[in-house]
Amino acid sequence: MATTTSPDGITLHYETHGSGAPALVFVHGWCCNRHHWDQQLAVFSPQYQTVAIDLAGHGESGRDRETWTISAFGADVAAVVEALALEQIVLIGHSMGGPVIVEAARLLGDKVLGLVGVDYFHHLAADPTPDEIDQRLAPFRQDFVGTAGPFVRDMFNDDADPAIMEPIVAAMSAAPPEIAIEVLGAIMGNAQKMRDGLQALDIPKLTINSNRSPSDDDDAHGLKVLTMSNVGHFCMLDDPDTFNLMLREILKELVYTNYHRNRKRR
Repeated sequence: MATTTSPDGITLHYETHGSGAPALVFVHGWCCNRHHWDQQLAVFSPQYQTVAIDLAGHGESGRDRETWTISAFGADVAAVVEALALEQIVLIGHSMGGPVIVEAARLLGDKVLGLVGVDYFHHLAADPTPDEIDQRLAPFRQDFVGTAGPFVRDMFNDDADPAIMEPIVAAMSAAPPEIAIEVLGAIMGNAQKMRDGLQALDIPKLTINSNRSPSDDDDAHGLKVLTMSNVGHFCMLDDPDTFNLMLREILKELVYTNYHRNRKRR
């Protein structure tokens, strides 16, 4: 494990394995941590350099950020990429990690070959008002643990493996409420900025979604949507073998596309 510092002075913990370009940068979701990608790091590090980050306020990273925003999380990712001097990367983001990698890509420019969302880029037209966001956050403010538990369990299928589900429920429910609630509000209020970011990025943008969450309006944002069956929100944990096969095919496509793009520029 290694550390670097975010632009606003937060200590960021991350781990990196393997070698080979492009590097794969894995970004976790709300109240999660880098270890949710362990089964991807193990599979892909023999061929690629793999990087998994604890965003500020999550995992082992620092928690003393003044304002919690998706833009600041994007800057966390960019800080790790710059610390490792990575030149070619693919950004892979689960859940909240989806809008985070959009922000990171805007900061990192030509280093980014493509974005891969994991069960987030769907219902892109949704745009809750500040009042609606406050209403959704109210139960978390009143009883964070009691609200977070059912909220997280609902992310899993009814037949989910308890050995996978329960540790995630426990860990997410144990997140610092003051951080978790502000971050959840930031996610809900980031819809327009995320749409603008997707539109602005002229790179391949794909997402692997559970079939529980069908996408709409994705064509307008240049997204290619791939679907997994019999999984919940944590696709990469519910069925890592299928997820890894799908991600491997995506990476082949991104590397092929980048190769031919560079040939045309010569």
